[in-house]
Amino acid sequence: MPYLHPTADLAERVILVDDPGRALALAQVLCDPTPLMFNHARGLWGYSGAGLDGAPVTLQAIGIGGPSAALVVGELAALGAQRFVLVGSAAGVGGVLVVEAAIAADGTSRALGASERVAPDAGLLGALRGVGLAVGVVESRDVPGEGGVFDLETAAVLQAAARLGRPAAAVLVGEGADDDTVAAAGRAALTALG
Repeated sequence: MPYLHPTADLAERVILVDDPGRALALAQVLCDPTPLMFNHARGLWGYSGAGLDGAPVTLQAIGIGGPSAALVVGELAALGAQRFVLVGSAAGVGGVLVVEAAIAADGTSRALGASERVAPDAGLLGALRGVGLAVGVVESRDVPGEGGVFDLETAAVLQAAARLGRPAAAVLVGEGADDDTVAAAGRAALTALG
């Protein structure tokens, strides 16, 4: 049973976003002119349009947690998406963090065959490093907790994409990040996707 019901064209490059509202906000910042609604089923808002660089881009919400994220990545890949960058939220992050590895402490990435750590695609990671943002490791968990830098989706996104032969990477912002910080993460993702 599909979770996504496309109403516009899907771009080969996709920015995944954990929050549907953030998907809309980033689409308004990163697309010119106004993006079209790509999906609204199950509250997983998605938008497609011409990126600021003139090439097509889709921004798609993945929901909360690894299972939802992995399902969305799989459906997007089946529809033709070729590469992904997650712009997600993480506890313990101040500003913007480029993920160089995700510790797979969640059930979804492990069920998809992840070992202890999941690495992003080297090419996308290299492009993100070139933007000049902080780089570090995130621990992906099934439930929120205390201590360290952690999120609920990164390992699942990276592992789901890797199993499908699609390059993926992640840029994270702190919980409650302001609009400028989120926009900076989105611009970094768009730049990396080329």
